[in-house]
Amino acid sequence: MKNQSKPTGCTPRERVRLAVKHRKVDRIPRGELVIDDDVAGFSFSGRLEFVRRMGLDAYCLSPQYPAGVALPAARECAFADLHNWMQNTDRFIFGLLDGVFGWGVKLLGFERFITLSITSPLSLAELAAGVEQLNTGLITRLTDAGVNGIIIADDLAYQRGLFTSPAVIRKYVLPSLAAQVQAAQTAAAGMPVFFHSDGNYSPIIPDIIEAGFDGLHCLDRNSGLDLAAIRRQYGDRLCLWGSLDVADTLRAGEVGYLEGLRDAVLEATGGTGLILGTSSGIFSGMDMAGLMSVYRVFE
Repeated sequence: MKNQSKPTGCTPRERVRLAVKHRKVDRIPRGELVIDDDVAGFSFSGRLEFVRRMGLDAYCLSPQYPAGVALPAARECAFADLHNWMQNTDRFIFGLLDGVFGWGVKLLGFERFITLSITSPLSLAELAAGVEQLNTGLITRLTDAGVNGIIIADDLAYQRGLFTSPAVIRKYVLPSLAAQVQAAQTAAAGMPVFFHSDGNYSPIIPDIIEAGFDGLHCLDRNSGLDLAAIRRQYGDRLCLWGSLDVADTLRAGEVGYLEGLRDAVLEATGGTGLILGTSSGIFSGMDMAGLMSVYRVFE
């Protein structure tokens, strides 16, 4: 029988790598998709101090896009303090990129974009190809800099389901996502790639797996995405990241609440293949003491 004892002395970067591979860890790693500037500040030193204070193992770095009304070229985008995060920290650094839905809403507005598959399918196909080209270029830059993982964020659902039909997503969005995953894994063998969407996107989780993603972020309980059900259905094919809710931070002081939350999460996942985090990220006004209490109960 293999020794199942937990490793000791993991660095944050190692801790996340082990979690992605469904290996035992000294403690469940923590990460947040976004951290509001009002909470952590703008400077590298201030944000790193916040990350350390909260015990976050993963940090997400988003590109700064140039102002304009069109898709930029990859060379026109910047990643603030990328070198510092890679060379001067031991955190697992994800590059966070916007997907077709994010760019479509940004450039066209929600109503115009969401009907594009009917009003102008060619325009939707061209947009998907343009986002794929942009993100492929950004992925190359990120992997050349040594980034540890990629997240493609595409908010294509709301609480009760997808914004458009699975058929439209499978025709116009998923092939582009699969190409981006392939670009990341070609650029750096074994590069983990996560998919993020708000809402209930459960009808396309099998397609997300088929596209090659290693994990899911934003498993919103209020949208019906249940950790236990996803783990039962998909086993160790996906690392699950998120599922904590703002309400958990507000209820942290209730007797027995955090212990019950911890036991439910650990029963659902076995404590492996899991990254702790909120489905929303950290924003101004959040109960930080409550969030810290949530994190600590899992230790």
